[in-house]
Amino acid sequence: MPFTETFLCTPLPEGITGTKVRIAVLVSPRLGGDATDDLDNWPDVRDWPDIRPTWQVTLKQGDTEAVLTGTEVVPAAGYDDATWEQLFPHTMQVTPYVPVDRSEARIYSYPVAKVVRFVKELHTRVLTESRTQFPTLEELQDDEVFQALKAALDPINWGELQDLWSDGPKEDADDPFSAFAPLEFLYGPRPGSAPPPLPTDPPVVTNLDPVTGVVGGRTLVTITGENFFQPITVTFGSNLATEVEVVDEQTVKCRSPRAGFDDVEVDVRVTTNEGTSPVSPDAKFTYYVPGPR
Repeated sequence: MPFTETFLCTPLPEGITGTKVRIAVLVSPRLGGDATDDLDNWPDVRDWPDIRPTWQVTLKQGDTEAVLTGTEVVPAAGYDDATWEQLFPHTMQVTPYVPVDRSEARIYSYPVAKVVRFVKELHTRVLTESRTQFPTLEELQDDEVFQALKAALDPINWGELQDLWSDGPKEDADDPFSAFAPLEFLYGPRPGSAPPPLPTDPPVVTNLDPVTGVVGGRTLVTITGENFFQPITVTFGSNLATEVEVVDEQTVKCRSPRAGFDDVEVDVRVTTNEGTSPVSPDAKFTYYVPGPR
């Protein structure tokens, strides 16, 4: 694809001066392209201090809307083009931004409104039927909502909850147990629960795919092995990988960090609370300088 420049602008309130509202704008450039190349291919970022965008602010309150034209606050001495050029020279090698594909990411949630409704119903019944003294445990256990809440926290049902949610979130069901059960799965065991045993062995790396990438980094690498549990870090040599994602206990995906300026082979190692994977011939990654070989 051609070289593209996209700017994500995030307004941040910065106070009020007299009758004027001050807003700081965090500008995050996204540089697209087919391959690593010189910054010269992205002129707007290359010459950013010379660009004067026109800012327009829209304020909404209910049905009322006001559109204001912003006035840029420029330093008295102007922008420091020389420092910008030193930080980002035209010949700087840039690896195009590649958005993380989260189309297959699992999003777990729980029916908040139903949890609130069932809890309110339980409280209402307790307050209505036990006006002068607290209900006994036996009396509470006769209540359908209390039974569902207790069952969702029962360690006997932990395996059932894992099976129910291991393939992703389920459709809403209008019963108390289905409302409360995801809370145990999402937020961990409550008092009285028995979580599954934690791993005791350090991770092991058995395969990398691919095994090579450019020195600029950001190569998407799939790591296969064992005992991959959060919290987790991945290192390529002495540098930390980015965008680390634990797919399951045997698979981790990440992006290679930036290396130096020469071809080099490094060890890829995975670290969890149980230790760090050993150096292995199956966990070697080779960086190369792009261009004619």
